[in-house]
Amino acid sequence: MKTLELKEAKAKFSSIMEDVLSGEEFALSFDQNHEAFAVIVPYGTWKNTKKRSIGTLEKRGSVEFSKDWQISEEEFCNL
Repeated sequence: MKTLELKEAKAKFSSIMEDVLSGEEFALSFDQNHEAFAVIVPYGTWKNTKKRSIGTLEKRGSVEFSKDWQISEEEFCNL
């Protein structure tokens, strides 16, 4: 998977879409740290992604969070 900065992806959008049609995948980054925030994949790849289940506790357990519980997007993504 190639990583591209968003400004580069905008400039080469048509070319990137042709590559995606041939099966390539791209990660998009926004800053100089090159941390990906999105992925462009062929539709068939995305469509065939299976949904995750919670395993043996499915329909047997629950989760509750206190109203004052907070987590930033950055903390959540680094879990």
